[in-house]
Amino acid sequence: MAQTITLAAADGHSLSAYAAGPQNAARALVVVQEIFGVNSHMRSVCDRLASRGYAVVCPALFDRAERGVELGYTAQDIARGRGLRGRIADAGPVADIEAAADALPREAKRGIVGFCWGGTIAWWGATRTSRFAASSCWYGGGIAGTREERPNCPV
Repeated sequence: MAQTITLAAADGHSLSAYAAGPQNAARALVVVQEIFGVNSHMRSVCDRLASRGYAVVCPALFDRAERGVELGYTAQDIARGRGLRGRIADAGPVADIEAAADALPREAKRGIVGFCWGGTIAWWGATRTSRFAASSCWYGGGIAGTREERPNCPV
């Protein structure tokens, strides 16, 4: 059963997240949004993974700038997403993915997958935390700027 939950990051920030899948899953994933927010596409990715037995949490990273953002894929949406992303310091999303990892079943092996801006954050999940057993980074353009960082898990 999918639902919207509230997470508390270590820095005190409260954010929403989309959660799906069995709470007793042996495998779990943090799914990190594109610059379009936790929109219908991100929820469908989560639902598809949940249907395969994964517990999944997708944190709403834009909550640090503006709550409830769901964008489409027009040029205006891209510009708005980039603007929102520019208002968020890099440490915030790292705290948010850690909070998402903590919301997954404790016994589960945890991974992280991200797309676009989320691809870069999935890289940071591998390099700046030790919460994940694996990371998959899809078209994360910001990875090049931190390519010297060492991952703590397979990427």
